[in-house]
Amino acid sequence: MTDPAIITPIIVAAVGLAGVLAGQSTSRRMHREDYQLARQGAEVTTLRAVVESLTERVSSLERALAASEARVDALVDARDDAERDRWHAIAYARQLLTWGHDCLALIPDGTPAPIQPEIPPALADDL
Repeated sequence: MTDPAIITPIIVAAVGLAGVLAGQSTSRRMHREDYQLARQGAEVTTLRAVVESLTERVSSLERALAASEARVDALVDARDDAERDRWHAIAYARQLLTWGHDCLALIPDGTPAPIQPEIPPALADDL
């Protein structure tokens, strides 16, 4: 019924087709893996560049923060020194006023006393 001369080429063609399909499938899988590896390599390179950039930025911000903290500390010290100097000036002004009043008391009667200077407005509130 069937001719053996036709069956052999059909079997060979079927086996060849199966081989070609298996080879094509393997080739696609390998190309897909190569593409994914190349893509992942590019992503890793990009992520490394981003991490280096962020690390540099963090270092820069840390240096700026340290410099700002040093300036704040210097300003706080200067403010404290100015406050201390202000209170020393107020105490000296009080002593000077008391000394001036005592000196006025020593002037003999009938002698005109010098005009007392006015207290500066900045110190008048504290005195």
